[in-house]
Amino acid sequence: LACAPPLSPGTILSRRYEVLRVVGSGGFGITYQCRDLSTHDFVAIKELCPPDAARDGLAIRPSNTDFFNEAKAQCRELARVLSHLRHAGIVRVLGSFEENDTLYLVMNYLNGDTLQHLIEREGAQNPTRVLDWTKQLSAALEAVHGLGLLHLDIKPDNVFLLHNSDRVVLMDFDLAQKIHAPRDYRTRPLSLTAQCGTPGYAAPEQYSGQGRYSPATDLY
Repeated sequence: LACAPPLSPGTILSRRYEVLRVVGSGGFGITYQCRDLSTHDFVAIKELCPPDAARDGLAIRPSNTDFFNEAKAQCRELARVLSHLRHAGIVRVLGSFEENDTLYLVMNYLNGDTLQHLIEREGAQNPTRVLDWTKQLSAALEAVHGLGLLHLDIKPDNVFLLHNSDRVVLMDFDLAQKIHAPRDYRTRPLSLTAQCGTPGYAAPEQYSGQGRYSPATDLY
């Protein structure tokens, strides 16, 4: 979980979004349910917040400024690319903005729960249902790869099941990277950096310093 405490309910971001509650947190950020004061719609806003960061008032203070600035630049570019994508199986990114010395991603607010939480509550799922989810996620990944991106962190915690529906949505593009030429498909061992995937879910090549990754890495 992120080390910095979350923003308090009632905090106003970008003079437009009112923070209502925390809906999730992880190694790279805190996600809030917010209200758009101009439309009164709910949105999800993810605050970039590395695990070693502290909070100074509302501002984020990372321990490694150079790494954090690089991460902000990558997230800003990712938001730009994903904002052009309209796909039922991918969380819609509405835009981004900078404030409090960090970056915020604005996304559609989804009503439902992650597959991780569903499995924890109900246990193993019906194979027919799982196959349907797999087909939906494959179509979503095809769209992601069509944008020239790799997700690199496919796991139940990053798949959202919409309420009263069997439609799943792929989310959390924190580790996404651009697809390069095959010779540039390089990754780093999971033991050396958090930016390689999740142990237990990552493809074998993500565990090796000499591994090469491609769209097949996501399909693993």
